[in-house]
Amino acid sequence: MFSKTLVLLGALGLVSAQSFTNQNMTQFSPSNKTLACGQTHSDTEYVVALQATIWSGGSLCNKTINISNGKGLSTNATVVDEFFTGNAEDLELAPSLFRFLTGPGVDVPNVDSFLADWSWVN
Repeated sequence: MFSKTLVLLGALGLVSAQSFTNQNMTQFSPSNKTLACGQTHSDTEYVVALQATIWSGGSLCNKTINISNGKGLSTNATVVDEFFTGNAEDLELAPSLFRFLTGPGVDVPNVDSFLADWSWVN
């Protein structure tokens, strides 16, 4: 039910009121392909993919979100793609964003995912 509500809110332009805690963050590579928003991006950009349940037919393309790792690191990222696995509020992060949010001193190749909070900026 929550996911259907979120899709409806997105379609109405009201999704910016939502924030999500302890969501799973994984990596994806946006490089060398046209993404669901119709653009190309690189692994060095702070971009994310939304889970298909809340994708809202692409109406959330280029919207900005804020992601916080709960350990003092927080940054904004742009929605550029969708993915089809995981829970509705999970995110996939470009590699540079994933590295930034895992924090210094973390052996990123040995980290598949981590939990973080995120919310809509615009």
